[in-house]
Amino acid sequence: PDYVDGFVGRVCYGLYDLMSFYDQLLLHPASRRLTAFRSPRGHVQKTGMPQGYTNGPAVAQRTADHIGGNDVPHNFVPFIDDYGAKGPSSHYDHETLPGTTIRRWVYEFAITIERLLYRLEHAHLVVSGAKMVVITDEIEITGVRVGFEGKRADPAKIDKLQAWENPCRSQSSLRGFLGIANFVRSFIPDFAIIDAPLRQLVGKRWKWTDAASAAMDQLKTAAAGHHFLGVLDYTSDDDIVLSVDSSQIAVGFVLWQDRPSGRVVILYDSIAMTETEQRYSQPKLELCGVYKAIRKMRYHLIGVRFILEVDAISLKQMLNRPDLSNPAMARWVAHLKQYDFSVRHIPGRLHIIPDGLSRTNFHNSTPADDEPSEGHLSASHILSIRSAPHSVPSSPAPDLPFYANQYSARFRLLGFWLASGGTHSSLRSLPRHERRWIRSQLAFFFLQDGRLFRRNGDGLPQLVLDDPAARLQALTYAHEHLGHRGRDAMAALLLSRVWWDSLRGDCLTHARSCATCQLRSRSSEVETQRFAPIPRLFETFALDIVDIGANTGPRRYLVLARDLLTGWVEGRALPNKLASSVAKFIEDDILSRYGPVIRQILTDNGPENSADTTALLVRLGIRHARITPNHPQGNAIVERGHAPVVEGLLKASFDDRLRTFTYLPYILWADRITTRRTTGSSPFELVFGYTPLLPIDYDLNTFPMLAWDQVRTTGDLLASRARQ
Repeated sequence: PDYVDGFVGRVCYGLYDLMSFYDQLLLHPASRRLTAFRSPRGHVQKTGMPQGYTNGPAVAQRTADHIGGNDVPHNFVPFIDDYGAKGPSSHYDHETLPGTTIRRWVYEFAITIERLLYRLEHAHLVVSGAKMVVITDEIEITGVRVGFEGKRADPAKIDKLQAWENPCRSQSSLRGFLGIANFVRSFIPDFAIIDAPLRQLVGKRWKWTDAASAAMDQLKTAAAGHHFLGVLDYTSDDDIVLSVDSSQIAVGFVLWQDRPSGRVVILYDSIAMTETEQRYSQPKLELCGVYKAIRKMRYHLIGVRFILEVDAISLKQMLNRPDLSNPAMARWVAHLKQYDFSVRHIPGRLHIIPDGLSRTNFHNSTPADDEPSEGHLSASHILSIRSAPHSVPSSPAPDLPFYANQYSARFRLLGFWLASGGTHSSLRSLPRHERRWIRSQLAFFFLQDGRLFRRNGDGLPQLVLDDPAARLQALTYAHEHLGHRGRDAMAALLLSRVWWDSLRGDCLTHARSCATCQLRSRSSEVETQRFAPIPRLFETFALDIVDIGANTGPRRYLVLARDLLTGWVEGRALPNKLASSVAKFIEDDILSRYGPVIRQILTDNGPENSADTTALLVRLGIRHARITPNHPQGNAIVERGHAPVVEGLLKASFDDRLRTFTYLPYILWADRITTRRTTGSSPFELVFGYTPLLPIDYDLNTFPMLAWDQVRTTGDLLASRARQ
């Protein structure tokens, strides 16, 4: 059972039996008279819940689940009056708590037990100390021992097998031995091969043989081997494999999972063939066996992609191209098409375990035609099979009871899964993480009349709204039609009826965007006042170093600093790019000229801008800003100014390359008087407020060269203005 598999793979367990659990559950006073009976002491009635009454076990189980709370079924699982506690799923390499010798997994299990005992104490329940198992590495649940490595048969059954007489005195003794052996047969590989000599003696003339004694001893040895079976891990990407083999005697199959450590067997099983099925042709027999095996494993395989291993190539062809005229075979193929699987052919010599399981008589024959397969097919699909047996569709796609046009994205896929059991064609190519999400949501959603509903705890189920128009309709009704209420009132009204993931946020947005509410609002939005600082001359300089190239004289490095407001440039040629040289330039050419006006100097993260440079700026209280490596555009004003300065310097010293640095003052002057496209003025004009006089003005005697010093009277001034 599922609750047994849920205990597998834990490092430790605990078992806590409630003492007289039914007597500890108080019966409502109004119901106590229903339990009244006559006794020698008079008329008496029970005050605790009686055993054997209708719904008594259901009430006890529901009470135990309620006491467990959110820890069920992750940390402990109640079974009426028994609580099975689960330890961690890892030893953590026997890691200990800091400063102690207590192992981590022991501490975590102790916390779990403390929480369980607190819940029981809070519920005023008593645990039986004589039956309590505080901690153990294995625990027995319904005749199965579960532990960290898996689950195995009950040792008591194995002990009975070991103590059985050999040879058996009669067929009754042999049948008793095989009956106990069949209880543990799902834990023993090749069981049908081992017990073949013993089965030959059942129902025939009694004559014990040496082969029967050897088979009995081998079966005892195999049972004592403590073979562990695993459980399916649906959260991993490991392949799930179902190996099936059919014979005239039975169909044998093995369910396992391929994991990095190897194949983990989940279970062995077999189903006998009826007398009618034993007369089937071999292809029909193989298809019947696959149908029986998958139908019996449907609770493990429905909605899960798995691999079907068979040794018959004809079976693979029938499943892929089911052009079948036999109605029974067509019905089997139609049922198998509801599962998501691929067929893998295995040669017969490698198909050992399913083959062995199929060659024994288990006396559990069930006709394939009697299986209630119609419950898994839609009515329209059944009619199509019956009306046209010679034309079976290869991919049946019945109409789904789901309004897919009202949903999109994940909720559409979730609806397809709920409507088809996970077999819809659109789900076959889903990524693993999407499948995991859908499986995690199956317990919280269901379909009703083609629409998706969400379970709401103790409240009524909520209709899932995924259509934007339907959401707007619900928001409009909850706000405009019901007194323009706020977010909380809208959400409370809607959450009792409908649901979508952003409902509360949409309620707030809708209420705030209502024009009527905005006009009647008592609070008005006032735009925050924004302070725009007024820039100042020479307040911020951007500084950088450029290499003008080899063979340019003893000073090949230029350090340039530009004012970010006007573009005014200061520069110096350096023999090296040490931090001390840069600091000397800042002190002589910038700080000495512009003084306390400077507030900030922006540099890159080069080594020349650290050490002495940083120390100088810190000492003078000037902020040293650095550009981030991910945003070098912050120093663009000085970086872009490198090219014209360097090009002008190299062109001016074209015939005097070794004295290139001596031309730097002239290049700086030319840069300062050059008009910028960004401002329409030159840095000189922005700094001094007038147009500079150039040598060309003297040579051409331009208008600025008028003799303004000779203007003495108002008449001279008027004459000069008239000439302008």
